[in-house]
Amino acid sequence: MAGTLNVTGWLTRWHTVATPVMAGSIVAIAKLRESLDSVSPNQLARIAVRDPLLAAHLLRAVNNRRRNGVASDVISLEAAVTLLGSRRFVEQMGQLPTIEQRYGQQPAALALVVQQILRCRLAAGFAFDWSVARLDVKPEEVEVAALLHNLSGCLMLHHEMAIHKGWVPWFDSPLDQPQLQQEKLGCTMEALNQALLARWSMPALLMELNDTSHSGNPRASLVRLAGQLARRIESGWHHPQLLDDVATVAGMLRIEPDQALQRIERVVLTMAREWPYAMCPTPAAWLPMLPGAWPSAVKVAAPRSDVSPASLAASSLKPSKVVYDEVVRQIRSHLDCTLTFNEMMGLVIRGMHDGIGLTRIVFALMVGGQQRIKARYVIGATNSEPLARFAFELDQPHLLTKLMQKTAGVWISSANQAQLESMLPSTMRECIGMGDFFAMSIFVHDKPVGLLYADRRSTTNTLDEASYQAFKQLAMLAGEGLGHLAAKSG
Repeated sequence: MAGTLNVTGWLTRWHTVATPVMAGSIVAIAKLRESLDSVSPNQLARIAVRDPLLAAHLLRAVNNRRRNGVASDVISLEAAVTLLGSRRFVEQMGQLPTIEQRYGQQPAALALVVQQILRCRLAAGFAFDWSVARLDVKPEEVEVAALLHNLSGCLMLHHEMAIHKGWVPWFDSPLDQPQLQQEKLGCTMEALNQALLARWSMPALLMELNDTSHSGNPRASLVRLAGQLARRIESGWHHPQLLDDVATVAGMLRIEPDQALQRIERVVLTMAREWPYAMCPTPAAWLPMLPGAWPSAVKVAAPRSDVSPASLAASSLKPSKVVYDEVVRQIRSHLDCTLTFNEMMGLVIRGMHDGIGLTRIVFALMVGGQQRIKARYVIGATNSEPLARFAFELDQPHLLTKLMQKTAGVWISSANQAQLESMLPSTMRECIGMGDFFAMSIFVHDKPVGLLYADRRSTTNTLDEASYQAFKQLAMLAGEGLGHLAAKSG
């Protein structure tokens, strides 16, 4: 299909097809229909800023109008609602088709469209937050530009049902690669987006802010970085260039990198509270995978004086066979590559934590040319604890080196500690502390990829044979699942 199409071809195909919006937008507009006299333009604009497709419809309507020579372009969504009129906005926008109507019976296809919308929403949230911090006089302009930076992606995945199957291999890549876009679509998504904004008579400033060639424009650079960051974190917080992005944000805002990361996480968490699509989780879903303590949002009553803190911790983490069996079932039912790497490992860690009752869990990956293992996910340890810095060299003979030579597990306990303790890396006890633990290597197609470590340090429960067998089963399933993903990507 792409061989016969280019920018003009795609826009021509979409010209006569109605562009949809999110169903939640239509519901929100309908709720305000009966109280229009008391509804402010700002209330209606807040609906549009959560939906890039609706925002595009609104700006297209007001900027396509007949106007005199002194009339200016409209970028602010609130100004657009004011110009269009609240009643006309409700009548005109409230009748638009929705993406759910088209893909209601095709959840997998709907999820691809929704993920494109998620990119827009995240980028807009970042752009607005950073613009306010930079004391931008009109942060809403940068917000809208970021909201529309991926409009072409939303429409491509909505209008082109036949392209979904061909989209997946590069859609899941760490970053959308222009050369692959050119090969598959006959144009890059950026070029298509710019042409789409021009076709829809969007203000020139929005096109300028979305033009990556304007590297000297700080506001355009901010929009580009917001869109780039949204892509990097949509499936996890492990992208190798994420720290560089955070450092760039910190430099723009003149703050420390840790402060910049906190701002990014705050935007992500705020958006997650109002995100309606469970089939496409926000990056907030992966935040617990970062090292550090994540207290429950549920308030717990003060403990009774006759119950010790240790017993409370042990009871709150009582193993659940129901959870364990469900996790195993889900992993086995998704060995067809319908789960991403992060989703697969998220299930494994949930099974270990909630299903087996293991309180501290580390998933470490091979790095440095297979000469080192380093923690990727750490559960149950704060940033200040040594476990959060779990990393060991593999160029010396010790227990972990042996584990990484073939699929194998070990349970260090009082029964074998005298025999095996001397085989541990010299600094391992400083990292994990004293006590029993489980460890098992993960191989994919006979190649070592990582290591799982787990213990029960914060409870009075000791490790047992049943827990060890369950731990090994989940580790084996992780290797099997990652093996299928590797075969698919290869």
